[in-house]
Amino acid sequence: MRNRGAVADEIDLIQVVIADDHPVVRMGLSAMLDTHDDIEVMGDVKNVDGLLSFVTDNLPDVLILDLQLEPECEDGMASLRAVRAAVPDVPIVVYTAHDDEHSIVEALGLGVEGYILKDADPSELVKAIHVVHCGGSLLQAEVASKLMRHMRNHPKDEQQPSPTKMSRREMDVLNLMAEGKSNNQIASKLVISERTVKFHVSSILGKLEVANRTAAVLKATRIGILASPAV
Repeated sequence: MRNRGAVADEIDLIQVVIADDHPVVRMGLSAMLDTHDDIEVMGDVKNVDGLLSFVTDNLPDVLILDLQLEPECEDGMASLRAVRAAVPDVPIVVYTAHDDEHSIVEALGLGVEGYILKDADPSELVKAIHVVHCGGSLLQAEVASKLMRHMRNHPKDEQQPSPTKMSRREMDVLNLMAEGKSNNQIASKLVISERTVKFHVSSILGKLEVANRTAAVLKATRIGILASPAV
């Protein structure tokens, strides 16, 4: 067992909570993440009530969330909607077996920052934790492919904001957000301060009327502000 106190003196720990209704998954993820010196599992929960209580009391840096938690298994998005209402600012990485386009689109619309499938290599989940903790977003390649296919097969929503409402600098920031860049990386790329990046991101979210960066990229692509890349 590692000395967490000694580790904490050297690096900033990313504190995560695992929410999954299968004890084997919770134990496996905890054991895997415990091998990373900069990640600390604060706790794990199996149901919606326990999750809401834990995250509101502890405010983790990242929440790893299965889409099906007791007693909401009949509605895979119920737990996500409940968490978003209770703690809207906690970054969420969905970790699920649901790979259908509907689940992906709905989860991203509710503002998750990461979406990883349970059959992915564990390194994908670890990478997602680091990326969303730094303010970025990350979709597993297979998930991104299905998302792009969904966008190509569905008509654009003509009732949404027009591209002219975005300033040139906001478009620069938005394009880098679409690449999954963190605020720090965007600031370095555009040679501006991180505070200025945060201002532009906030403005973009407001104009698109979305909760976070991932939802902004999704909506901007759907309404034609961003190009939908070929996958």
